[in-house]
Amino acid sequence: MSATQTISVQPRLPAAKRRWAIADSPRLERAISIISDNVPAAVAGRFQTALETILGWTLESEWAEVMWSFSLLIGDCFPIEFTLSSADSGISYAAEVAGPEVPDGERLSRAFAVLQRLGQPPPQREVVDLLRRIQASGALSFGAWIGARHHVDGDRYKVYVEVPRSHWHTAQSEFGHLLGTEPLLNHRSTQLQIISYDPRKHRTEFYFEVQGLERWELERLLNRAGLSGRSEELLTLLEETFGYSIGETLPTVNLGFSYSFGAGAEPTVFSVFAISRCALGSDERIRRQLLSLGVRKGWDLGLYEKLSAPIAARGGRRTRHSLLSFVVPPAGPLSIRIGMSPPVGSCDDE
Repeated sequence: MSATQTISVQPRLPAAKRRWAIADSPRLERAISIISDNVPAAVAGRFQTALETILGWTLESEWAEVMWSFSLLIGDCFPIEFTLSSADSGISYAAEVAGPEVPDGERLSRAFAVLQRLGQPPPQREVVDLLRRIQASGALSFGAWIGARHHVDGDRYKVYVEVPRSHWHTAQSEFGHLLGTEPLLNHRSTQLQIISYDPRKHRTEFYFEVQGLERWELERLLNRAGLSGRSEELLTLLEETFGYSIGETLPTVNLGFSYSFGAGAEPTVFSVFAISRCALGSDERIRRQLLSLGVRKGWDLGLYEKLSAPIAARGGRRTRHSLLSFVVPPAGPLSIRIGMSPPVGSCDDE
């Protein structure tokens, strides 16, 4: 955020006046209450106001009976996913921008309209045209989501844009000026799935799917971002999180990674993603492992601990946890981001 940007402070809203309460989602109401009680009041106010704008579609959806259980955003089909970070006490989330009755091809326009209502600057026309052209090249599964982050320093928003699976090569080549023209890995396919765009920061992030990774391949991906000197730090953090040593092959097959590019000469940020249940198992084990790691690392995971309390004893392979993200910045400590769907209640055994 620039030094000249004003951070608006919005009052916290009484529960009875929150639009999501009208939409009758106790899961979301509980999560909002816990988050609002554990972040600074100014952050809580901006968080609630933004979420009310983003989820305004819940008051108008023609398919109200399924609007809380249709999304591909997260495994349990809930239309919002929260993300907690080891780096700070802010709150991030991704959410649907329209109800299940809205065609996937219309969701990108809906997302940009929501950004406008949130007071974000108009996106660059050439970027919008390019993203629309990419989506028009093939069939879509979800279209677009919106992402938000609220912190003491202000708010950030971005649009997540689905890349058609049948034309991901074409989409990747459109951004050759950022990603380069050579294959990211010589002997393994890396499929571009999502592009995110932040119109205020002019920051673009590319999310890839990959079936397995060797240690040397991970080092090569880091080298493409100018971060080869941080490979041992990343491997150490992965080992500490998984709870065992990593040999030549990373232990989970379902992996992803991303490159985040800023405007101009801003450094690149690299991230690796793993499905939590594939890496660690049940919600109970994921939570125990992450909280234990947080204690050893000196991280403040208090908000995560409270938000995830209902799943402290939840077993099985159907998890509220979604992705674990391991973030490698150009400078400073590495961090973990924990994605999760809001638990049902005081004892989530659904």
